[in-house]
Amino acid sequence: MSTRRIFDSVSTWLMASMSCTAAFTSACGGNYPGTDGEESEGIEDSEGIEDNEDSTTTQGSGESGEAAESTGSTSCLADDECGSGNVCRLGACEPAPEGRCGNGVLEIGEECDFGSNNANEGYCTPRCTIQVCGDGFVGPGEACDDDNDDDDDACTNQCTSPSCGDGVVQLPEACDDGNSIDTDECVNTCVLPSCGDGFVQRRSEECEPGDDGCLMDCRFEVSPYCGNTRNDPGEFCLQHGKDEPTVFGLVDMHVLDVDGDDNLDMVSVGLNRLMINYGNDLGELSSPTAMFIPGAGAPVVAALALADIDGDGLTDAYTLRNDGENQAWGALLSGQNTMPEFSDDGEAVKLDDQKRGIDLAAVELTGDERAEVFVAVADATTGSISVYPGGGGASVNSSVGPGLASFEVAKLTDADHHVIATYPESNKVTVFTVQPNLELEKVVDIEVLNPHRVVVGDVTGDDIPDIVVSQWNQVGCPQGTDPANCANGAVSLIATDSQPNGLELVEEWRVGAGPSDIQMGDMNNDERLDVVVCNAVSETIEILENDDGPEFARRRTLNVAGIDATCVMRLADFNKDGALDIVTGHAATKTIHLLLSDA
Repeated sequence: MSTRRIFDSVSTWLMASMSCTAAFTSACGGNYPGTDGEESEGIEDSEGIEDNEDSTTTQGSGESGEAAESTGSTSCLADDECGSGNVCRLGACEPAPEGRCGNGVLEIGEECDFGSNNANEGYCTPRCTIQVCGDGFVGPGEACDDDNDDDDDACTNQCTSPSCGDGVVQLPEACDDGNSIDTDECVNTCVLPSCGDGFVQRRSEECEPGDDGCLMDCRFEVSPYCGNTRNDPGEFCLQHGKDEPTVFGLVDMHVLDVDGDDNLDMVSVGLNRLMINYGNDLGELSSPTAMFIPGAGAPVVAALALADIDGDGLTDAYTLRNDGENQAWGALLSGQNTMPEFSDDGEAVKLDDQKRGIDLAAVELTGDERAEVFVAVADATTGSISVYPGGGGASVNSSVGPGLASFEVAKLTDADHHVIATYPESNKVTVFTVQPNLELEKVVDIEVLNPHRVVVGDVTGDDIPDIVVSQWNQVGCPQGTDPANCANGAVSLIATDSQPNGLELVEEWRVGAGPSDIQMGDMNNDERLDVVVCNAVSETIEILENDDGPEFARRRTLNVAGIDATCVMRLADFNKDGALDIVTGHAATKTIHLLLSDA
């Protein structure tokens, strides 16, 4: 027999004898190799090995032959040579014995085994499983463990003790938003905000009692800063300018230089008339020039769009109106070089004989210097937006669903124009992409409560346009209701990323009752877009100043009693002083109401 074979046999015997314990006597052949009065089984004498070099190493009863057959191995030095479910015993592979949890040896079917250190509160449980949160035992790293999935009780689902600021409301907390902001809807002490708590709540308060000019309801008396005898940072005041007559029942207006004299003019519509108030160098508006909007019956104008529609370099007016039978009509009033600035011989065209006109916009899409006209019509069950190509041609109609109340056309990305539509009955704002063939393709619905109108601009300062929505429950708080009996309206910010389907509602701020119109502009010349809201029910104009959050914590509230029912409002620099002014309609006096800023 060679010396090498003797050495291998002895090595195998030594490894097997070291792995045997009293607990596994049967697995090791029924006795221990080398003990007094026992013969070492499975190791033949040197002559036996020499005589039969092909024989397998066996143990006690010879069952290792079956193990070797099942594993495909006749000999082994370690368990990993025997395959899954087998172990190496006395140099041969055989089925592994059933493990015994608590013996301190990690065996098949066990996650852990620390022997006598296994404990319900330890890393390894008496079941040889790793301790986990939710098993009912407080283990290492856990503050508690109540074995349930209730996150609002005395132990959270992360096995930590509840605390103010963890984002989970637990008694006695009234709220817990998980942030460190004291001016939102939950104070850092996990109590609800209230007027007088020392924090100006950005959605519902303008100030705290004790601030100069602050009333006990946490609102400034008239304007937050102007007139308080203190020169506040960024302060500006709005002074009442010269009023001029306007059209009865004002529903829409636009500000632009109609006659080419480098002064801003105002074009407005209401009932069945179009009216132009021409501006001068002082920011004053002239007495109006009026004309009837063509069409038979008793037309009631719904909207006005101004743009160069026929490509002649002059601004045209397109009106959308409804007749006595709620049928939608459109009329193009071509721009003229002589007074009045729009022809009065435009032809009215019936757009739909079953739906009423809802809203209107004119935007140049194709780069041919001729604006496309967008017209929305709807009835109780359906709604559509038709796009009329600039310069003429057949319209392209797209179904947009029932309940459409208003829309805007804007570019939310560099590549495409989008239609942003409001649906107050279904509490949503929907964004559509305008396709090259002028059809509309829906991109996304955003859930917004009682959306009324939208305006688009970059209020977050990331060079990507955002959407701001005015929210007015016209069913529960119609025009003419006592503001004391109405819930406040709101303004919401829908922030965008580089894709229109990345829109999300991120903030909401409370404003006055009946926020009808909403505009966006830099009112205080700090190079940030502010939001201006016209509240039809409370008869106020609110300026929400962008503080680079935006938080809109500072506001200015202007009383404009008798404001027009639709609360139509526009922002423009009428007197050329570099500051945006505000113009709106005044129903009680049937005049244009001009507020000049000194920002």
